[in-house]
Amino acid sequence: MLSILSCKKDKVDPDKPKENANRTELTKDSIFLYAKEVYLWNTALPSYAVFNPRSFTKYGDEFENYQDELLKITRYTDNERWYSSGGVLYDDPKYSYIEEAQNNGVIARFNGEKSYVELDGWGDDIGLGLAYIGSNNNYYIFVKYVNPGSPAAAQKIKRGSIITKVNGRSYGSNFDAEIDDFLDATDAASVTLTLYPPSSSVSQNVSLNKVRYKSSPIFKDTVYVRNADNIGYLAYARFSEKDDSEPA
Repeated sequence: MLSILSCKKDKVDPDKPKENANRTELTKDSIFLYAKEVYLWNTALPSYAVFNPRSFTKYGDEFENYQDELLKITRYTDNERWYSSGGVLYDDPKYSYIEEAQNNGVIARFNGEKSYVELDGWGDDIGLGLAYIGSNNNYYIFVKYVNPGSPAAAQKIKRGSIITKVNGRSYGSNFDAEIDDFLDATDAASVTLTLYPPSSSVSQNVSLNKVRYKSSPIFKDTVYVRNADNIGYLAYARFSEKDDSEPA
């Protein structure tokens, strides 16, 4: 019997970030690595090592550095380049964007939930996409979308509903102090929401239980007829996997 022992260097993964990093560097990593997974033209992107997300540091405002990084990501494809009528390339992506959670005291924060529908169409939550609008001391929580097939859809919760209470606790007067508790409560196994449906002055209490469900990537589809022309409207929830999207 022959035994051979040897040592070798660990192979460096070109898409694995260095572990030692601060919050800002990790955010830059996430912007790039999420794009590598879900960006429509992700096959055009280079490796992590080549792109080097943490190199975007030329601005004093970190949010501007995030925007600069996003612009660089979109420049790897011609699909996000857009031009003025004079042929000048705009210094912004055509489709992609980043929003600040809070800007000058005004909150406009989307998709803060811990749960979500995966790219294969399976969800494990109550099925609500939420948005928060207003100021820190006076804000509203409203339903941005309802995932098809979810517990919220089964209870006929509508887009545009305003949520005022969760499990009997009121929200809307101190965003910074309340938002983490709100997200924890809506991510629990069961929750009771007090909400006002769109165009209604009468509140409703709706109890929801978190379950695993299959959801269509199509929020809504409609054909409008205008001047004998058929206009197709499709609200597409996410760039999900081919087997999930094509049948729908």
